[in-house]
Amino acid sequence: INAEVHGGFDSTSNMAETIVKPVFPAWTSMGANLLPEGGCSFKVWAPHSSMVWVRYNGSKVEMQQTESDKEMWTTTITEAKEGDTYNYVILSNWNDQFALEGAELERRDPYARHTDFSGNTCYITNPHFEWAPFSPSHKHYEDLILYEIHPGSFVGRNDPSSSEWSVFRRIIEKLDYIQSMGFNAIQLMPVNEFGGDWGYNPRLLLSIHGKYGTPLELRNLVDEAHKRGLSVLFDVVLNHGSAKLNSLWNYDGYGPHKNGGIYFEGGGSTPWGLKFAFHKQQVKDMLQAGAEMFFREYNADGLRFDSVHNMPWDLLQYQTFTLRNNFPGKFLVAEITPENPMVVHGAGFDSCWLHATYYDSLKVLRGDGFKMEKIKLMLSSHRGFKRSFEAISSILGSHDQIGDKQNGNAEGGCHRYLVSLFGGRKNWHAKAFCRFLYGIMSCGRPLPMLFMGTETLQDGWWNTDLHHTFDWNLTSDEAGRQMIDLITDSNHMRAAHPGLRSDHVEFVHEDRTNAVIGCLRVAENSVLLVVINASEAQWEGHMKYGISCNHGPGTRFKQLFNSQAGKYGGWDASWTGDVDAQSDGKLFINLPKWSVTVFQRL
Repeated sequence: INAEVHGGFDSTSNMAETIVKPVFPAWTSMGANLLPEGGCSFKVWAPHSSMVWVRYNGSKVEMQQTESDKEMWTTTITEAKEGDTYNYVILSNWNDQFALEGAELERRDPYARHTDFSGNTCYITNPHFEWAPFSPSHKHYEDLILYEIHPGSFVGRNDPSSSEWSVFRRIIEKLDYIQSMGFNAIQLMPVNEFGGDWGYNPRLLLSIHGKYGTPLELRNLVDEAHKRGLSVLFDVVLNHGSAKLNSLWNYDGYGPHKNGGIYFEGGGSTPWGLKFAFHKQQVKDMLQAGAEMFFREYNADGLRFDSVHNMPWDLLQYQTFTLRNNFPGKFLVAEITPENPMVVHGAGFDSCWLHATYYDSLKVLRGDGFKMEKIKLMLSSHRGFKRSFEAISSILGSHDQIGDKQNGNAEGGCHRYLVSLFGGRKNWHAKAFCRFLYGIMSCGRPLPMLFMGTETLQDGWWNTDLHHTFDWNLTSDEAGRQMIDLITDSNHMRAAHPGLRSDHVEFVHEDRTNAVIGCLRVAENSVLLVVINASEAQWEGHMKYGISCNHGPGTRFKQLFNSQAGKYGGWDASWTGDVDAQSDGKLFINLPKWSVTVFQRL
């Protein structure tokens, strides 16, 4: 993917002047690396160590301190090959782990790509892969339509694919389903090794989560997605380590006052675990590796950085500038709370997740005041975002709003699929609200993103227990098919009409009495009128609604979309068809309640 204008990094800043593009960054020599001449080199950072060994295929091989940096230990094993096992053994000279582990500490490799989830075993891997050509139909950032997936819970429940396959292989079987709905990018929740369930408690930053599959299987997944024209974005958590089963904790034995040791001391805390020691170059190198690996070894098209408000601003600038230098055209997304356009214009990201649009949508549906202003913000994105791709909107909720780890009781039980907050998938209004909101999202300026299961009107909340994972049965029942049809048509409409992807939003009609808004979405010869009715009032038949279109008499408009069309669960009489502007500059249209209708100027 390419952007004609990157998101706001100041190329004249001191940061831009001092960073030189590294051809071979320092981190690429860390860990286990197969050598062109055969064998494998090993390198580990262990500053509080008297001796270090690599346990290769069960046997200890002594490592030596490097001449240039006595905190680094290295060795080469000429007979080592892909698939062989290894881990490090550390004799610490400051061993706060002695009571628990003894004098010699068995340690996993912080740079390992493939590990045994339940033990210390690491596997030597070969990152080489023959990638298929990727020719996406979406050439620019503003063309993206994203589908968010939690890999482990996307498969399994009423799933026709084989349970003997890995998670990654089973997702390959689902790519046609995603593509058929008109999505052109998948946003994968974390796939590096984590503790817990959702992926946001990293144990290691470079090892692929073994419960999902192998590095090769993940490469196959990305390759198969690309063959279908789907971009792949990975989620990286570089702000903190796992509170449990943390492989980097007290890594070389050093860890006074429960400070976490060399990777965490002095970093501070988050609600989920200690922050990394951002002030140390060795830690910054590892964090950079945790991001760059997905581009270098998995052919990723973009990264979403989790919770960047828990990271230093200058580190974010360093990371984004280096990534952009080394991997031009890759899409860099930040999650920051509260959302802040400066993460694009000052920290070098291309885009920012918008959580606020979801909460605005609830207030609109509940009539909590300022309805018109909130709808306008959902359509135009919050102030400060200059380009359409600078904001990603999940109006019906992302995993953060839909997920619940407390048996449905998190924050008073408000974490639910949106359909469940208004009566469930058997309730007509609840389904109409979901159609209404997806219509706004597909016609709005920000990039649209949908969390898995929303398209089938799945009830309840999402979690990783079987009863709350993605339910494949719902893809074929009537309610599920109707919503999937609406999403498919909405996505294809957005892809076909540049006006819906442009930076231009011109509000031409505001009827505060009836809660009706009209706006023009324009790009060159693509002119579309989007009409929002956020009320129970409706007009049809002989009683039509006059909507200002900002065009002269006789200008003809063709109806492209109606969220209340019969095929989606509404009714056929709500459709208008072609209509001409009258002498007062208005179109007289059928306007169903709680609807989004779209007209194209002919």
